[in-house]
Amino acid sequence: MDAVKLTGFSFAYPPEAASAALARADYVACSGGEPCVGAASKPTLDIDDLRVPVGSFTLLAGMTGCGKSTLLQCLKAELAPQGLRQGIVEVLGSELTITQQDSHSEDPGRIGFVMQDAEAQIVTDTVGEELAFGLENLALPSAVIQRRVAEIAAFFGISGWFDKKTSELSGGQKQLLNLAAIMTMHPVLLLLDEPTSQLDPLASKEFLSALYRVNQELGITILIAEHHLSDLLPLCETVVFLDEGRRVFDGGVQDFIVFCTTEKPLYLPALPAATQLALTLAAREDKCQPMPEEGLELPTGAQDTPTTVRDARNLLQAVVCARKDAAIQKLNSGAAPGFQELLSGAETERASAPVLTTHDLWFSYGKEHGFVLKGVDVAARRGRIHAILGSNGSGKSTLLFALAGVRKPQRGRVRVEGKLRRAALPQDVKAILIRDTVREDLEEGATGFGSDREAVQGILEEFRLTHLVNRHPYDISAGEQQKVALAKLLLTNPDILLLDEPTKGIDAAAKQELGILLRNLVALGRSIIIASHDLAFTAEYADECVLLFNGQLAGAGKPKEFFDGNLFYATDINRITRGILPGCVTLDDVLGRALG
Repeated sequence: MDAVKLTGFSFAYPPEAASAALARADYVACSGGEPCVGAASKPTLDIDDLRVPVGSFTLLAGMTGCGKSTLLQCLKAELAPQGLRQGIVEVLGSELTITQQDSHSEDPGRIGFVMQDAEAQIVTDTVGEELAFGLENLALPSAVIQRRVAEIAAFFGISGWFDKKTSELSGGQKQLLNLAAIMTMHPVLLLLDEPTSQLDPLASKEFLSALYRVNQELGITILIAEHHLSDLLPLCETVVFLDEGRRVFDGGVQDFIVFCTTEKPLYLPALPAATQLALTLAAREDKCQPMPEEGLELPTGAQDTPTTVRDARNLLQAVVCARKDAAIQKLNSGAAPGFQELLSGAETERASAPVLTTHDLWFSYGKEHGFVLKGVDVAARRGRIHAILGSNGSGKSTLLFALAGVRKPQRGRVRVEGKLRRAALPQDVKAILIRDTVREDLEEGATGFGSDREAVQGILEEFRLTHLVNRHPYDISAGEQQKVALAKLLLTNPDILLLDEPTKGIDAAAKQELGILLRNLVALGRSIIIASHDLAFTAEYADECVLLFNGQLAGAGKPKEFFDGNLFYATDINRITRGILPGCVTLDDVLGRALG
């Protein structure tokens, strides 16, 4: 039996704004091919056939806006969106029927759903209450509830949190609690929508490790939509790839890598750094032929391509050992032209005074909570991208919004040069998406801050949002919401741009576009400050990095010096090259040294 089976399935959102659509009775969900009253927009999903085997660990992949989140929601009756639905959806052997009057399943505990926003899914005040909440709603006996809660708390190693307030947990702890609370109801199928997008790198690894145990030790089927694949892809057995709502690939991980290299090269940057490095080495085999006595053969295709740091290190070590010509000897001695500049990241310092500074900044959300920021001193300069890094709960967002003037510190001060305009992008971008359509939201940004309203069309095209102009901002994917919110912010013409997790929910190609856009903005003299968990992105595009730990600065420097030498808080490329090609934190660094 398949855990999920779709046959001739399509789904389309209503063309009206979501607020209007929800109030209309003529837009009801349909199944079995029965027509719905009223017209709908172009289908978000159009899937002839899709099967997810029972017990599998399946990745649902695709570019931002391809329909991943919509598909997951369509598999859970309680979350199924309003719109035109046709075809057959079978979940755990039963056909799923959704109507406007009946949007609940007979056994909600059989299908678990973990959302992107960890905090939004928590409904109680303490960890113990959260673990028991779902079971209480199922009206199970108290003895059963106590036994299940105790068992699951032990399985996930969260017994020590039992009496803690959920508000005191870190982002990673909250997401792990969400998973544990779902597991108390003994689900058979787990659906996860970008569950690690708001987690720091270490919390993300811990969450995925727990999820893998759930699959391997309990046999529960996993279907997970995710953009960050470095830690996830090695755990998966199968991959389903959506393109504009259609299933265009369904197969094993190695076949998926081949598919990306031949059919979807734009998706290659989303693959693990280990895979990208191996594919690049293979593509440039003619530049690094092995010495005859070594007998080394680099991959000529994508089969058996590494997906883990360990396997990529073995491959890179073999390549470096095989390159015993004079050029490599010069590289290893540091004598190659431009090599020292490559490793040090040397660049001409922009001779500009700071445009935004803090002095001895202390901030608390209340006496009972203690200080979140403790004597922080930072300085942002014109024409630079500054990155604030740190774990969940370290104070990154608080510092960012203190710099934006949104949070007033108890001690210390924030100083802005002249009358420079600041604009801040919150982590929850829905807070600034308040109109009925994407176009109206962008026009509000242009009108309210004096930008030329004609700029709206230009930014729609630049961000590739023209097809969404009449959609409600809440009816588009999280990644598309992120792009719309950033576009709205840019229409205000800020001098200083403050971004909280700007790469959250967007695909690898969109990240590259964002990075180029930010570099173009700083080239025009703007200053950008980002708070981020995305180490690879900040290593590639930031000029300066600072690390917050427990509300205090624990390190600062340019990306190369900042990331090089860290054991865990480092890029995957740095972990792959450590001890083999020192000083590399990005793929370009490796290529410049190993193949340059």
